[in-house]
Amino acid sequence: MVEFEEQQDVTALLSDFNVRLQDVEEKQELLRQRVLLIGNNIIKIRENTEEELRKIKAKLLELEEIIKDIRHAVSQLLEQADEFARKSELEILRKQAKIFQPLEFVKKSEVEEIIDKIVEKKLKEKLLKTVKD
Repeated sequence: MVEFEEQQDVTALLSDFNVRLQDVEEKQELLRQRVLLIGNNIIKIRENTEEELRKIKAKLLELEEIIKDIRHAVSQLLEQADEFARKSELEILRKQAKIFQPLEFVKKSEVEEIIDKIVEKKLKEKLLKTVKD
């Protein structure tokens, strides 16, 4: 009977060991699946990051080209700045134009017409006076 009890003890121990081994195997399988999932996620994140990095680099190159064009345009404007009239110079011209009032000037031909009309009018008046007398 001792042998039978020992055999039952061994069987119980083996059964317990088998249950624990299955638990460990299940945990190991769960861990393996989690590691695979984490690995896949890391790969996706890496791919997304690389794509974003490519886009950022392309945008950076585009911005550098735009900045280069702006710098070129600014340098051209600075080179031509001496050729532009300054605000103070334009103000002087505006004041001079206001003083002279160029719209009130008369052309030489207009003055001659006015003089001719006045002379003609005076002659007619004299003629009428002489005819009346």
